[in-house]
Amino acid sequence: MKRVILVLTLMIALLSACANNQTEAKVETTTILETSTKIAETTSNKVESKTNEVITRQNKRAAFSFDPNKRFVYTGDEKYLKEVTEILIDEFAPLFDQERNIEIPTPYISQINDEDKNDIKIFGDFYIYGYEMNGMIFDCVNGGSFPGCIHLKEENGDISFVKIETAEDGANHDKSLLKICEGDESLKKDIDNERYEDGDKLRIEYVKMYAKENNLEVSGIKDYGWPVILFDDTSDARFVYNFYDSYIEEIRADNVLNDFEDRMNNLKKKYLTPELMKKLADLYDQTECDKIVGDQDATEMIMDSMKVEDKGDGNLVVSCNIDKDTKYVINVKLEMINGKKKFVDMSFEK
Repeated sequence: MKRVILVLTLMIALLSACANNQTEAKVETTTILETSTKIAETTSNKVESKTNEVITRQNKRAAFSFDPNKRFVYTGDEKYLKEVTEILIDEFAPLFDQERNIEIPTPYISQINDEDKNDIKIFGDFYIYGYEMNGMIFDCVNGGSFPGCIHLKEENGDISFVKIETAEDGANHDKSLLKICEGDESLKKDIDNERYEDGDKLRIEYVKMYAKENNLEVSGIKDYGWPVILFDDTSDARFVYNFYDSYIEEIRADNVLNDFEDRMNNLKKKYLTPELMKKLADLYDQTECDKIVGDQDATEMIMDSMKVEDKGDGNLVVSCNIDKDTKYVINVKLEMINGKKKFVDMSFEK
């Protein structure tokens, strides 16, 4: 029986429960971009900057058009992957709800054996993810993992699909996968670990491939209950706006999730330096207020009024209205650390 690992009944139930209050606002999220021609140079400790770029949220339908009927097409140059991705869509996409989302295959390849052109064996953990577009973020709403082997045949330069073998669920997983790997314990271990060793790199690559082909502005991926995966090659203003937007959404989800503290800590650890986290923790102890957003309650007013402006050289200003009489301003500093954008400082004013 094919193994579906990411379709969560609880997730769907919770998303449905929240739909009336939040879905419409999410779909209508868009951006205003005012970009000057001056672009700051990127250095080892500075991040890409588009000086004067401004991003805000508008209460109107997004300018982009996301058509879930646009099928993913592999546009890379790796041999066999066009055929592999097409097979994954044909074989596994029908298992998921495709009315509102796009299914993007993501094959984590462990080994390719093409010595016998009549039986080309491609071993790996074959994922497929279902995404909906939420502003500039792709929300993952379903998906599955199918570890095993895809068999192809090549004749006169034409490649055709022969069959796919996938491991069984539960207690029979290890035994069935080892059989598919023809008794090769090392290969089985590689398949089981491939997804974790590659991390999010491959997922980002395939999402960007789809976005580019369909002229979509995508700058992050969000798995339910996990920190948003923000793309480091987007502009500073877009990066900061997406962080705050995701941070506020996590706060607003507190009423339906019971792991709020862990989720917020994971989000902070992913994008804030340890020094900044300590600074914010000390401020919280003094004020009993989450200084990142300026208030414990993430209201619609905060979300609708939020604006991010890039001042250049990793310096940005985030502003929002806490209430009709109070404007809150956060000065943030970004740096590229070990190839990842990080918040290294925040200062606050009203």
